[in-house]
Amino acid sequence: MTLNSAASLAPSASPGSVFVFGPFQLSGKERLLQRNGEPLAISSRGLEILIALVERPGEVISHKELIDRAWPNVVVEDTNLRVHIANLRKVLRDTKTGPRYIMSVPGRGYCFVAKVDFTYTSGSLGWQSSLSAQITDTHPTDALIFAEGQVQLGFQLLRNALATLQARRSDLAASETGQWGTDRLSAGETN
Repeated sequence: MTLNSAASLAPSASPGSVFVFGPFQLSGKERLLQRNGEPLAISSRGLEILIALVERPGEVISHKELIDRAWPNVVVEDTNLRVHIANLRKVLRDTKTGPRYIMSVPGRGYCFVAKVDFTYTSGSLGWQSSLSAQITDTHPTDALIFAEGQVQLGFQLLRNALATLQARRSDLAASETGQWGTDRLSAGETN
């Protein structure tokens, strides 16, 4: 599975959708995050950021888009987003150096890297015991999907960095040529 295919398989965020990843269940409708059926304390903005990430797994979501979603019509610093991401990582028992759920993409944003499934519930979140029994902390397939996602994301970032470097190199070469020509003209030299 590539990042693009992970994004295309992203569950739809219908009102009754419950996103399931690892031992967690997330309901946007009820604004509730649970771990194996136990409610977790999370801020409303942190929850909004998590929902935005989980809705589009495998896709890098920009800092601006996350800020606009969590703080609509309010001007805030990137620091606010970083604080909420750090809190989300604590709640999810994730780490920045070995992320299982949220990966930082320097200069671009954040990416939800775990496999996301979803179920549909019509009532309140009374988690079925069968669902909770199936959810564990470790899923070998999640680790494989995560690893493949990291590799694909790495390739994508590398391609973007190379394209940026090539564009800067071309711009630099053009400016040096232009500068050289200007220097020669100012010194009184002609072609």
